[in-house]
Amino acid sequence: MIKYRVVLGSRHASKLACALVLALTALLAAQPASAIQRKPSPRPSPRPPAHTSIHSTQPLPQPPAYQTPRPSVWPSAYEILDRKAKTIDSSNSTTGWAYIVSGAVALGISVPMYYLSDDVFAQAVYGIGQTLGVGAVSYGSYLVLIENDYLRFKMMLDKTSDLTPSQRDRLSAEFLRDNAARAKNVRKIRVIGHGLTAALNFLSAATSSNREIKTAFFFLGGINTLAALSFGITRSEEEKLADSVNVADSSESGLRASPFYARNAAGAEAAGLALSLPF
Repeated sequence: MIKYRVVLGSRHASKLACALVLALTALLAAQPASAIQRKPSPRPSPRPPAHTSIHSTQPLPQPPAYQTPRPSVWPSAYEILDRKAKTIDSSNSTTGWAYIVSGAVALGISVPMYYLSDDVFAQAVYGIGQTLGVGAVSYGSYLVLIENDYLRFKMMLDKTSDLTPSQRDRLSAEFLRDNAARAKNVRKIRVIGHGLTAALNFLSAATSSNREIKTAFFFLGGINTLAALSFGITRSEEEKLADSVNVADSSESGLRASPFYARNAAGAEAAGLALSLPF
């Protein structure tokens, strides 16, 4: 009797299990496929990289630790030479063409008028006009066609390809200093010449008995004195160029000044003047 109940119970259990499997299969078949798909787990949003703007997805450039120093405020000797050569060349070209045009006009007027005039004095004046016209055309042609010393030296430096920028600057500085020394000597000669002329004028005025002549010599002596003082005080343009070279690139025994500028990663700026004394 017990064995029968166990067998009967196992049959009922098997039937119940089959019924449950069939019911689950029908339930799953009735639901849509999207309902039984597994939803992916949400991924954490990535953190924005460093130095990224909130409103922009493009990363901002990270500033360097220190920027390169700014260039010096003083031009190099070669730049000064190049600037001077171009200035003189432009001035010579303009002045030269002005002399050529004025000389051609003078020749165009004096040559026909010399042959059309019967007065001896007028012919003499027109002859002087012809001479001045030829001289003006010749001088203007010289200014237009012949390069100045600065431009010729710069062309020599440019044609020498094996020169380094440092060597080119040193040669340019030496050339400018040499021209400054020559201009200073010319200025001294003018001071001496005007000073001696003024002394002779004052001596002639002191020894003359004629009042008009004495006044004229005193006037000439005053003019020559002012000219001597002017040349003695005023420095020539060549000397000023040499001074600018000495400021940009000091001499061997001078004090060297170099401005600098820097900015760190935090944005703090620093500027100053570095002084060095080469031995």
